[in-house]
Amino acid sequence: MSKLSPEELRKIVEEQLPGRRIVERPRGQDAAPTPASDAVTPDLATLRHKYFGDAAGPDRGAAPARVAAADEAPAAAAADADDAIVYVVPDTGRDERDRGPGPKAVVVSRATGKVVGLQG
Repeated sequence: MSKLSPEELRKIVEEQLPGRRIVERPRGQDAAPTPASDAVTPDLATLRHKYFGDAAGPDRGAAPARVAAADEAPAAAAADADDAIVYVVPDTGRDERDRGPGPKAVVVSRATGKVVGLQG
């Protein structure tokens, strides 16, 4: 499925969410950089040995296969996602200096061309 164009997204939002319009990503969301960590956490095998001692056993240090698969699942799902996320605000024609309600995230399915999720 091809990516929805901005014009297609605008049309979908106008049809399914009357009185709202798409805006760019909300201001301030990426403004502050993520701070660097102060310390490094030991790996899981070291922590198991520290807290469980020899009861953890030598084979208990490795992560189970299902944990490794769970770590990979979100990345694979994101690559095949059929959804687009856009931000909408009420289209009330108010003064730009009036804050009003903030933008809300809307999830649009690329497969069906319909709104499948709306924040608050």
